Amino acid sequence: MLGVDLSSEAIAAALTAQSDRAIHNAEFRCVAVEELALEERFDTVVCLALLHHLPPQTLPGFLAAISDHLVSGGLFYSQDPNVFGILRSVGRRILGRRYDAYHSEDERELDPREVVTTLRGAGLDDVLVSYVDLTLIPMLFLMTRGPDSVFHVCAAFDRLWCASPLARWASGFSLIARKAPAARDT
Repeated sequence: MLGVDLSSEAIAAALTAQSDRAIHNAEFRCVAVEELALEERFDTVVCLALLHHLPPQTLPGFLAAISDHLVSGGLFYSQDPNVFGILRSVGRRILGRRYDAYHSEDERELDPREVVTTLRGAGLDDVLVSYVDLTLIPMLFLMTRGPDSVFHVCAAFDRLWCASPLARWASGFSLIARKAPAARDT
């Protein structure tokens, strides 16, 4: 397993957890995506809250590189903020310019349909879009030390929302895609 993050603090936390749990089959690298040179091939690539930090013009190349490093039939998973998230609109109206204080300059929300098209262009098929939250992630920013019961209520509400026809207005979405098996594998 390989874990990559730009944050040295995140890598330090991963190394501590690795040591505490006596895990020996994981490697962690602190590196920017632009500097990431991979020689390995992977069964699965997971990008948590990463794609929305990439400049729009680099996303197709990044996903093509990911596809190149997936084995035939390999899986890609991502989770990012949804451009159609209704709470984002509400947050912008209520907080005005202060809304951006909670985000880095390179952040943007993504249109799930556009990412699906880009994934397919990169050679990934069987793309499944799921909506993952409405209130939980925004609530984590508002109540970093709230009572557990608030987060349990948010999670339950989010499960109901994301299982309804209103799901497309959720705050976040996830994508699962598979690299098509090579012709000789079918």
